[in-house]
Amino acid sequence: LYKSINKPLCRLFHSLDAGYSEICGTRKSMEDAIIVRKNVVPSIDMYAVIDGHGGTETPVLSAFYIPELFQQSKNKSIGEMSNVFRQINKTLQEHKVRDGATIALTLVTPTEIGIAHLGDARALIVRKDKSVVTLTYDHKPTERSEIDLLKENHSYISSNRTAGILAVSRSLGDFRIPGVVRVPDLSCYKRHPDDYRLILGCDGVFDVMDNA
Repeated sequence: LYKSINKPLCRLFHSLDAGYSEICGTRKSMEDAIIVRKNVVPSIDMYAVIDGHGGTETPVLSAFYIPELFQQSKNKSIGEMSNVFRQINKTLQEHKVRDGATIALTLVTPTEIGIAHLGDARALIVRKDKSVVTLTYDHKPTERSEIDLLKENHSYISSNRTAGILAVSRSLGDFRIPGVVRVPDLSCYKRHPDDYRLILGCDGVFDVMDNA
């Protein structure tokens, strides 16, 4: 079925292991996208939340092409996502997109969860005792490490925003904003017998709720 569809607007979610909810907010169009891919390659599931801003092109194209790029890669590990993100940004440039998106992406195996993220979409683990394990930390331009990266990219922070425009320091796309960092943070989490759920969400959730 996947091979028979070559249009980025397709929506294919068919996993008995995952549920999702999406709501269009006050904007006229839905600017978020998700990836739900059971066995994107053998023994690896791919899940992602892609939180768009300024339009719909970056989230839609990213949700379509990221699984394809990962399937085509020789190295089927979370370390490969740096290269995949580099390739998707090249694709977005070729499409001349004018918007951007944050992303929290996970590769789930029977023993581990690999995490790649840009921006303030979050990934976390809820355990059976209701405790929470945080898997990502927001990329905000006010963080000391992010300030240094933005300066290296010849950008600046104004009104707590990258170049006075963007509320995060890292994202996909956003080619019109000076100095945005597009290199993801990568990490790996060893699955625990007490893990209950993997949660991925955009900042629309975490602006009004803390992780717990």
